Amino acid sequence: MEGFLRATRHQLVDEAGRPVRLLGVECGPGADFAALREQGYNVVRLRIDEPELDATIAAAAVAELRVVISRVHQPGGLWYSSEVSEDQWIDEWRTVAGRFVGNPTVIGADLHHRPGGAAAWFHANPARSWSDAARRCGNAVLTVNADWLIFVQGVETTPIDRKYTPGGNLSQAADHLVRLSHPEKLVHAAAESPRGGVHLARRWDEHWGFLTRAGHGPVVVVAESHGDAGWWAGLQAYLQRHGIGWMHA
Repeated sequence: MEGFLRATRHQLVDEAGRPVRLLGVECGPGADFAALREQGYNVVRLRIDEPELDATIAAAAVAELRVVISRVHQPGGLWYSSEVSEDQWIDEWRTVAGRFVGNPTVIGADLHHRPGGAAAWFHANPARSWSDAARRCGNAVLTVNADWLIFVQGVETTPIDRKYTPGGNLSQAADHLVRLSHPEKLVHAAAESPRGGVHLARRWDEHWGFLTRAGHGPVVVVAESHGDAGWWAGLQAYLQRHGIGWMHA
């Protein structure tokens, strides 16, 4: 993986134009990054509020791992709260993005983990329209650090599909695009959790898998790292078949 990454219609590529499939895990200080690299991972997720963020990124770089910085789920599923406004959320991302300008270890920002509840992919009320908020935040980050990928997760419900995994419902993403100032930096991220039932591959197709095949850019799945082994094996097989990357969270 050479330099920073960009999105094409179907996949991520590095600066040499080589396809990149992200395989990652969330971790923190003290992680054995060399072991993770030997296990086949090429990226780690680190939380934006990690107190030892800089040192942990430096340790990941020694193991030749890339880093995606993420923001944890907020109560209620919205990207803002009574304690943290949208403007403060954006300012936090701008500050962190500025700290790592020119550092190829850090490849991007997962703006908000598992939007859900009242968050809609698109809504006439700006306080509920997650895709519009992601555009505002993503463009603010790119004004500071144009090398970063902007990972935008889905939502929980849409007018058609009333219930899905929070952050995993991207069924409206093709109709209401997140229009970034640098379109090649957009990566759709789909949160997934263990679930039973049949026709799971069809549900994955309908909620996020279709985006890559239709040429709307790459998708990376952010999956829970515990739970049903059969579900995880089925999901891995689906992702491998379609060349879709994944990260545990």
